[in-house]
Amino acid sequence: MILRKWLSILLVLCFAAPAFVYAQDDEEEEEEEEEEEEAPKKKKTAKKASKPSAPSRIGLSVSFGGSDATVGLVYDLGSGLELGLGLGLDRKAFTPDDGEAPDPVQIITVVPSVKYELGKGLLNYGIGADAIIISKDTGTDIIGFLNFYTSAELVKNVSLSLSAGVNVYKLKSAEYVGNVWVQGSNLNIDLGTRGTVTFYFM
Repeated sequence: MILRKWLSILLVLCFAAPAFVYAQDDEEEEEEEEEEEEAPKKKKTAKKASKPSAPSRIGLSVSFGGSDATVGLVYDLGSGLELGLGLGLDRKAFTPDDGEAPDPVQIITVVPSVKYELGKGLLNYGIGADAIIISKDTGTDIIGFLNFYTSAELVKNVSLSLSAGVNVYKLKSAEYVGNVWVQGSNLNIDLGTRGTVTFYFM
């Protein structure tokens, strides 16, 4: 009797074992399918997190180079590109060695500019271009300033940028020949530097 009972138990176990193994295999396959479905979702989330979009902002800038200074507005697009428009007013008087001094000359300077950030590190760096348009009595001077710049944030929303590059001058001139003023122009190239302080308020 005892032997029959053990044989019956063994037979039941033999038939039940494959069903148990198949059930375990089905559960493992379902878990693997769920992990495969979750993996692409995690990758998409990681990609979104790795590419944050910087917000655009507007600021007020003061640029100085030599004795000239301009005040303007800048628009940072948030993608590394920054556009600017500056305005400078200057009034100069010339004192001749002999004779009476001429009237002071009012000079208006308009400076459209563009910057593109190439990278970030201890200092941000990039390339820029300014078109300095100077209106005066003898005509309009144009100075192109192609430069490489570095910038750093002094405090939150206040940055200092230093630029070095090449100035290309196209200057209007006038000479008194006989009894007639003769207009002319000169083309000059030299090296230049410029500093800019920007306060971002929007």
